[in-house]
Formats: sequence, C-alpha cells, structure tokens
Amino acid sequence: MKKLELNINGKKLKGYAEKVGKDFWVSVNGKTFKYEDSASKKRNAKANVSNPNQILAPMPGKITAIKKSSGDVIIGDVVIMMEAMKMEYSLKANKDGKIKKILAKEGDQVTQGQLLVEIE
Repeated sequence: MKKLELNINGKKLKGYAEKVGKDFWVSVNGKTFKYEDSASKKRNAKANVSNPNQILAPMPGKITAIKKSSGDVIIGDVVIMMEAMKMEYSLKANKDGKIKKILAKEGDQVTQGQLLVEIE
C-alpha cells in the first residue's frame, strides 16, 4: 500500500492506494474507491451479479469479527467486520433468512470476491 497525495481544484487530499490484480483501490478521507480498466470491468460484469444468499469480500482484507455466526438475520444485519486499506467495513445481510454457513473466521486474510457467508 502506498501513500498518495492528490491536488484536486487546489484542495490537497492524502490517502492510500494499492493495486490488486488490474484494479486500483484508493482510500481518501475515509472513503474507498475502486478503479478498474475497461477490460477488467467487462470480465467482472458477470461476476458482479449479486446473489442475496451470499456475502462476498468486496476487496482483499482481514476478517476482524464475526458478528453473527448462526441463526436468523434480517436484511441489513451486520454479519462480518473486515479491515482493508486501514479502514473497517461492515458486511451486511442482503436478505432476511438464516445463516447457512460461515466460511471465514476472525483473523483470516481474504481475497476480493471470496465467499464469506451463505444465507438460506
């Protein structure tokens, strides 16, 4: 991860950037952005079809907490917390249901798109 400094319309912003595969992840002022080339975007279009029965890692990172490991979840419930690019992310249930399987544990390093939770 590299530090970066941007100058946008005279306003200086500091953040971090990391290249993962062909994508660049940039974190500035508490917000994280993903930049990908058009070939990569086309390749990933099919994979981006969301499945509400799954919670995937949005980027490479470390699992910091499992908030719900079993039982019922309601859409929006925080199931997993992860840290990436020096920020913490809440990964939430995309549907009401019951947790079928947790495929990660605290401390695991995960890759972008890795399946973390199945909900039935």
